[in-house]
Order: sequence, then C-alpha cells, then structure tokens
Amino acid sequence: MTIQAAFLFTQEDTNPTANAYYTFQNDGTVKMDGSDSAGISIAIVNATTNNTYWDISAYNNGNIILNGNSNYGIMTSEKTRLSLNSIVNNAGKIEINGEESVGIAVLGNSKAKFENTGEIEIINTKKSSGFYGNFVDGNVLNSNIINIVNSETSSGIRSEAGIILNDGIGVITISGGEKNIGMLGIGNNANIKNSGNITVNGGEKNLGLYLENNAVGSNDGIIA
Repeated sequence: MTIQAAFLFTQEDTNPTANAYYTFQNDGTVKMDGSDSAGISIAIVNATTNNTYWDISAYNNGNIILNGNSNYGIMTSEKTRLSLNSIVNNAGKIEINGEESVGIAVLGNSKAKFENTGEIEIINTKKSSGFYGNFVDGNVLNSNIINIVNSETSSGIRSEAGIILNDGIGVITISGGEKNIGMLGIGNNANIKNSGNITVNGGEKNLGLYLENNAVGSNDGIIA
C-alpha cells in the first residue's frame, strides 16, 4: 500500500456525483526518492458500493522518476472501479531506478483504457515491471516504448490476471542484465498478447515472452 503520492484522487462521498468527469495530469517532473509511494494514485476505497464506476482521466505528460523501492509511476487501488469512459495514460516518461517498482499498475475491476504512449525505462535495478496487471476488466496496452537496461529479474509487461497487449507499434527492448522477460504471464487468469516488437540484446538468460502456471499468451508480432 502506498503511503504517499504526488497526485492522489480519492472520493469524499461513497458514490460518484451524477454526470461528473474528473481530470488531472502531470506536465512537470515528479521525483519519488522514498519507498511505497506513487507519482499518480487513483485510490477509491469504497468504490464497490452500489456497483458504481467513476469517470476519470489521468495523464502523465511529463516525467515521473522512481528512485526508491516498491514505488509506482501510475497506479489504481484494488477496489477502484473506473468506467468505460475513463482513460489512464502515460504520454511522457516513467523512469524506474528502484527495486520492486512498477511504471503502470492496474489493479481491481475497471473498464477503463490504460495505455503507455510514451516511454517507460527500467534501469540498473531488479524485480521491477513496466506494466503490472492484476485486474478483472479493462483495456490495457503498450503502444510505444518499454526499455529494460542492465537489470535483473524484471519484466516489460507482467500480468497475473487480465489481458495486456503489446500492440502493433509497441516496442519492448531488453539490453543486458539477466533473467529479464519482455512479457510475462503468471496464473490461469493471465493473458498476454504480443503484436509488436520484443528485442533481446545480450545479457544472460533473458527471454522475450514467458508463461507459467497455466497463463495464456500469443505472439503475432516479432520476438528477436
């Protein structure tokens, strides 16, 4: 659980206001040097009441730098429910330097579109992910760049539940390091799909795509 956030959306009421649409965005630089923190956090703790969904747009157009451990660039909480009209997008850059950290974490049951159209970099660290998913619904995709550089046991995309797509213009690159994975699916509720490019440049025991514990995956793109 995060204990601090640069941008935080949470509810004051149990249910969303009728016809209300909430928008917030980062156009500057957010730097998280501590641990258990988030650049942008959407934490609607009572969202399951009356089966309500919230209309939200959250954008990172700037830079989010994660230097501490167990940090998130953008995250939704497990009880957050976002509507089909909602959008969560990284169009800027998320830089991950800390261990066990995530660029974009999608949790809970949201129908929103979660997309990386910018850049996520994992640099000289371990056990971190560009995208992490453990969700029921939603449209989650990488449409641009995820780089893993000189890291260990990290992944570009990791799903433990839900469908995550590296689409036709998505590029995941592993450069050096060891035991990194471009796309990783774990468990019988996980589904990963590569329609873009995954490239492995050097390093030791690095993999383009890997499935375990009955996860589902497909590749109609390029893994090289």
